[in-house]
Amino acid sequence: MSLWNAKSVNPDTVTPAEIAEIAADFFIDLNAAVPDDFLQPGQTYHRHGDTFRCAAVGMRFSSLPDSRPAAIGYLPVNIGGESTWEFAMFDWLAARGWTKAEA
Repeated sequence: MSLWNAKSVNPDTVTPAEIAEIAADFFIDLNAAVPDDFLQPGQTYHRHGDTFRCAAVGMRFSSLPDSRPAAIGYLPVNIGGESTWEFAMFDWLAARGWTKAEA
């Protein structure tokens, strides 16, 4: 069972193998190239006051006639008064509107 449904994760301790397991659950090929204007691993993005830390990108294959870029990463959450992170995934359409945070 992957970490996908974990209520709380520490992005600094999640391993590449755990990210790969989540990608496999969602039929995301992490070795496939994504468009340059898509979300990028290691970057943080903002949209409407939300934050997304991108961990990995690839192409998501589904029953649709074509594949789509997809990103796996983290969104901040507040659980019992404590700030933590949970996993999130965005595909090409859901990634619209996110802007890269300035360093």
